[in-house]
Amino acid sequence: MKQSSEPRVDFLRDKLIGLGENSIRKNYYPELQKRLEELETFRNLLDKVTDGLLMVSLPSGLIVDANGAAYSILAYSRPGLLKINLPELFPTALAGLFPQGANSGTEVRRQDFSTEFRRNDGSRVPLDISVELVALAEKLFAVVMLRDVSERNRTNAMLHHVSTHDSLTGLYNRAYLEYEFARRRESMSLPCAVIACDIDGLQMTNETLGHVAGDQRLIMAGVLLSEVVEKGDILARVGGDEFALVRAGADIAQVELLCRQLRASVEKYNGQNRDLYLSISFGYAVANDKPLELNVLLRDADNLVRREKLLRSQSTRSGLVNTMMTLLEARDFITEGHAERLEDLVGAMAAQIGFAPSQLDAMKLFAKFHDIGKVGISDAILFKPGSLNAEEREQMCRHSEIGYRIALASTDLVHIAEWILRHHEWWNGSGYPIGLSAEAIPLECRILSIADAYDAMTSDRPYRKAMTAEAAMEELRKFAGIQFDPQLLDSFQTVLHRLGYLNRNA
Repeated sequence: MKQSSEPRVDFLRDKLIGLGENSIRKNYYPELQKRLEELETFRNLLDKVTDGLLMVSLPSGLIVDANGAAYSILAYSRPGLLKINLPELFPTALAGLFPQGANSGTEVRRQDFSTEFRRNDGSRVPLDISVELVALAEKLFAVVMLRDVSERNRTNAMLHHVSTHDSLTGLYNRAYLEYEFARRRESMSLPCAVIACDIDGLQMTNETLGHVAGDQRLIMAGVLLSEVVEKGDILARVGGDEFALVRAGADIAQVELLCRQLRASVEKYNGQNRDLYLSISFGYAVANDKPLELNVLLRDADNLVRREKLLRSQSTRSGLVNTMMTLLEARDFITEGHAERLEDLVGAMAAQIGFAPSQLDAMKLFAKFHDIGKVGISDAILFKPGSLNAEEREQMCRHSEIGYRIALASTDLVHIAEWILRHHEWWNGSGYPIGLSAEAIPLECRILSIADAYDAMTSDRPYRKAMTAEAAMEELRKFAGIQFDPQLLDSFQTVLHRLGYLNRNA
């Protein structure tokens, strides 16, 4: 009997094309699920990318998809962005991607450009943009990458500023001056002038008051010079204590007038700032012909600066020393007249020993300015309520040498400079800064050492109350032959009796 072929056909059809729910679940669903998971993972990865990505359908230019960074960079919501054509955001984005005569389906082009995008809130963001054509399933798309370069631009601007400016004063540096002068060299108006400026006594300021005080003077010089800058000028710090101002179209008369104005500005400043004395020497050079040579102009201007420095050297040193004396006097209020009391004590002791009147005057001056080097020590160390650590003690010991350098620069103090250097030497040789002992220490220093220690012990300090005169004298005796000259202590005790500080029975 002939069997029907229908069941056989159904079996073959199911086998070949997989019809039926069971077959679909068995053969197709796991693969589909795997592909969906892969797509979701890829989508998450795209959203983690910091660059913005846009998928644009062509030829319409409609944005059909975007990652999270694109919404953030452009400040658009997803619904808002996916309704926009790419040329509405970036009019030139698709320009040049389809050359005339090219087959847009097969010819893939890439476009790169930079722009500043204006967001809906009015803010602007600089972008690097890359557009590339991609063919997918016989359709053409543009993949657009958006990179926010704000941070890169800020970094580049900062690096450019650092490479062209002096970090302390904010003025241009020598490298920029040379570059800009060379760039403008042919177009500069004649005559062309260069004014050179040099801060006087900066090394002495750094050595005595410290580099912070020196930096303050450099900054102030930059401020005063900036006040006269006109459009087209180039002002730069060209060395440690040197500045240069280039002014095209200025003749000798105009430059001399400018130098007088600058000197007047410095004098006015000094009149208003006694504790931050500033001295600047000026020189200039003027070129009437081309080619202009910056090095030649700077050299000629520097020659005049050096000549002025020689004429001003003594007044500069006097001004700096006067500033330091002012600073010392300003600090003396905490010690409640220490210098005056010391003048009385050493004057009386020197008279007791038999010093001549001229020697007495020198001793009183020594008493007043023996600690002038302390103007170069920070207040945090000078007025620390507790004991100093090793590093702080080392800093404090520098004040003798600082004071010595200051005194050498002053005609009024030069004759006591050696005493200022040695006034912390001890009888047994364990003092500083040289380590002298016994009678190798100048007599004036030995006298001051006793009087200074006595006044320190009998004055209130933040960390202790003042001793009585009797207790202080007893303490001095303990250090006889160690810190103090034993033979001078008897004379000092006699002076204290005579001045009424000690009872006769003490």
